[in-house]
Amino acid sequence: MRKIVPALLAALDLASPAIASAETERIEIRIPYDDLDLSDPEDLAALEKRIERKVIAACKMKTPLNYQHQVTDWTCVKNARRAAVAQLESRSGVRLALAGN
Repeated sequence: MRKIVPALLAALDLASPAIASAETERIEIRIPYDDLDLSDPEDLAALEKRIERKVIAACKMKTPLNYQHQVTDWTCVKNARRAAVAQLESRSGVRLALAGN
């Protein structure tokens, strides 16, 4: 299982674990958004897509029997998404639709 540490860039450089496990690999995700206007709904949607793409990519794992095949750890995705959204909301006060997922 992987331990995901999202870091949202711009004014944010954050670190908090999304998953706790004895056998975790710590991964830091950087999601730049300084080019977005968080008061614009289209830019918020773009940020949500960035978060989703980054956490899914970070939560890919190679299977033990075939190291060229990757599977997505959906618990990792859920926890990483939740951590990234919480960090963004605590820093910016912006509420994302991803928060409910």
